[in-house]
Amino acid sequence: MAYMEVCGGGFVGNGWEDCSLFAWKLAGVVMEMERFQRCSMGGTGFAGLRMEGVRFRDCTFAGSVWTGTAVSKGRFENCNFRGMRFAKGSIEKTTFQNCVFDRTDLSAVRMRRVRFCGCVFRNMERMPEEGCGFKDCVVVR
Repeated sequence: MAYMEVCGGGFVGNGWEDCSLFAWKLAGVVMEMERFQRCSMGGTGFAGLRMEGVRFRDCTFAGSVWTGTAVSKGRFENCNFRGMRFAKGSIEKTTFQNCVFDRTDLSAVRMRRVRFCGCVFRNMERMPEEGCGFKDCVVVR
């Protein structure tokens, strides 16, 4: 399912596996308790989304842009954020476990109670500082 646009509405409690959501445009959508496993969301635009209790496992977000998106109580495991940009969003009470951040722009996201565990940060211009904690992470310049 590539090149699709969804404006408004919501998704609640669905499970997505082995899906390609390449270059989707999601605007003003609410996602609650969604589960994504082995999904590719490369080049996807997230604008004004609200995600609560959403779980991502083995997903890639390469080249995606999240603008004004709010993530709360989320969990990202083994995800790839290469070349992704978080713009003017917020992330709170969320865990990133064994994820890769390569040339990822986290400068405009507000964080509160965010945990990074076992993550790898490569070629980062600026690391997140406030509102987050790191455990067993590696930074490669």
